[in-house]
Amino acid sequence: MRRTLFVILLSTLWAIPLNTRATIFQAGVTDKPCYIQKIYVAEFGSDPRFINFRLDLQKWLSKKKFTIVDKPDEAEAVLTGTLSITNGEKRSNLTLKNAALTTARGERVWHADYDLTTKNSFAGLGRGHIENAAIRIAKDIRAACK
Repeated sequence: MRRTLFVILLSTLWAIPLNTRATIFQAGVTDKPCYIQKIYVAEFGSDPRFINFRLDLQKWLSKKKFTIVDKPDEAEAVLTGTLSITNGEKRSNLTLKNAALTTARGERVWHADYDLTTKNSFAGLGRGHIENAAIRIAKDIRAACK
């Protein structure tokens, strides 16, 4: 019995990471030298999934040694974009279009488009998928802004 449960658990855990596919267009494109440290992450909407994404993005940007501020006028740059999350029966998709870091002077120092698709093993777009997208974006911004 233990062996059967172990095999089921192992096969389930093994299948989850293999079901994610990401397409990133223009990832990490810098328009100007990026020396930003203080970032304000703009709101993406009132949907709870959008709020979770914003919170995850703030958390991971902070882990990447950025300072997250509460007001746009306290920031060196504002992170904006158009977020879309769709849940299908077989696949779920998180898209962040026109993601950009823009300074107070209106200079865009980084921009990218993201399209992340997950095959639904257990129905619905899980919080893990949203957090994985935030991690990827935070890594790209850190790579661009030294």
